[in-house]
This record gives sequence, structure tokens and C-alpha cells, in this order.
Amino acid sequence: MEKKLIFENTKAIEAHRSLIKRQCEQLNEAIEAFHSYQPFKQLTSEASALEYLTGPLAEFDNTIISGLKIHRTPGLKLDCETIAQTYGINRPAFIQATKTVHLNETLRKTITWQDGKFIVNEDELQKDLEQFKVYAETPEEIETLDHWKSLRDILNEHLDRKYIDKISANAVCHRLGTLQVNNEGKFELRDGPLAAIIKNNAPVRQQK
Repeated sequence: MEKKLIFENTKAIEAHRSLIKRQCEQLNEAIEAFHSYQPFKQLTSEASALEYLTGPLAEFDNTIISGLKIHRTPGLKLDCETIAQTYGINRPAFIQATKTVHLNETLRKTITWQDGKFIVNEDELQKDLEQFKVYAETPEEIETLDHWKSLRDILNEHLDRKYIDKISANAVCHRLGTLQVNNEGKFELRDGPLAAIIKNNAPVRQQK
């Protein structure tokens, strides 16, 4: 039996979508900074980009040292800031541009590499957004959902036939807790309370 959607948290969905979009933007800005502030290396693969993002400054410094063919003396630490300044490389600007970048591993599956940059993986995102949706899945849950939808439709027909007025409609909503009157004066289901009733066998509660 096909499951039926009861409720989706649209605010949470939009917030999560925005979070992933912003993560892509931040990662791409960090990659752009790497390309802008040194001339020696381009990040052309997902693997190289991800390796860089685990430590942008360390990768930047190593790229400069390698690109300039500076010899490393065992036991001595190179002064990368002085080296960069000597060769006209704006290391402080790079640090400023990448100081807030952070690859959120929990979002990793919803981001993919394409044409030299990170983009949202829409297929994985849709799967991820399922956590913000509640479905009627069992025959009993689907029957309960259909019952409430039928009740809503019957009550709206009562309104159309003027069997009940607005005051009575509000009283019904208050009593049942799973209905509300929308801006058009029609009954509609309150998805959150309805989902609680169907999924948790919660009792119907009056609206406060």
C-alpha cells in the first residue's frame, strides 16, 4: 500500500536547503581564494578539493613552498608569511578569505563535485529532506488520515450549505484540535496535531 503524506515541516525544509546551499557557496569561495592567491596549483578534482578543505592554510603554504622550489631543512620551520611576502603573495588575504570555511561532514552526501565546483546533489537532498516529513504508512494510519480528510470535506460542505456559521466552525475547530479555519473561511487540517494522532495514537486535544 502506498504511503500518504500527513505533514511536512516546510520551515525546517527551507532552512535545511538553505544550509546546504550556503555550504556549497562557502566551499566554492574557499576554492576560488586558493586559485586567486597563488599561481602554482589548481584544484581540478573532488579528491584534491576535499583534501585542501581539510586544512586550507597548510595546503596553501605547501603549494607555495613547492611552487617556489624552496628547500626544506630538516628540523627547521619555514616562515611561510615572510616567504609569501617576499614573492608578492598575499597570504593574510588568503587567511581572511578562508578563515570560516568548514566542511560539515553531516552535509557531505548532499553535495557533489561538478565542473570544478561543489553543487547541491538534488537526489540526495530529496532523500535527506524526508526526515522533515511524516507519512501514514500502515493500513490503519492511512484509514485514519482518510477519515479526517473526509470529515474536513463534509464540514466544508456544511459551510457551503450554511448549516453552520463561522462561530460554530471555530467552536468545532477548538473542540477537535485537528482543524482550523483558513483565511478563506474554509476548514483545513492542522497537519502537526494530526500527525501526532496518527503516528503516536495521541488523544484528540482541544486547541487552547
